[in-house]
Amino acid sequence: MAPRGVRSRLRGRAVASVLVLAAGGPFRGAAAQEADTNRVEKGDTVRVMVTPSALPVTASFLGWSGETMLLDVHGLDDPWSVSVFQMHKLQVLTRRTNREGLRHGLVLGGATGLFLGAAVGVALNASGVTHDPARPPGQIVTAGIRGAWIGIVMGAVAGGIYRGRRPGRGWVNLGLPGER
Repeated sequence: MAPRGVRSRLRGRAVASVLVLAAGGPFRGAAAQEADTNRVEKGDTVRVMVTPSALPVTASFLGWSGETMLLDVHGLDDPWSVSVFQMHKLQVLTRRTNREGLRHGLVLGGATGLFLGAAVGVALNASGVTHDPARPPGQIVTAGIRGAWIGIVMGAVAGGIYRGRRPGRGWVNLGLPGER
């Protein structure tokens, strides 16, 4: 049988592998969330970044004119036309797919579970429920870390299941020509 530290590392790697597979395979950065530009419909709210250092412009989508997107920007009289080749980033506020909802729920659920699990672990130890007098005084930290890991896993699973079934609306990155 493997030593205790090796078993916990292997268990942690197994949990991480399951979460990565549940999220749709290894993360490929922004390309994992990309969709095609056919998801943009007239009247949708879009965010466009023309250069990496510029702030995103939020506008209402009016339509396509070849490879140029026509946008209604608040404060401008005429529609703003921007080529997809000039864009650095394009996002649309739309209904997420089930897979995007699952990924979103995994991340939010895991982050929430991290803090809730750590708080529960520390509270249980401080109240004496899990306190073992034979263990060293630093066990409250160990209890907090153990609670955080349990919280991450449980939160990610619960969030993934909930958001996978009810994806909701949100900002979705769209793929642009020339991106990898």
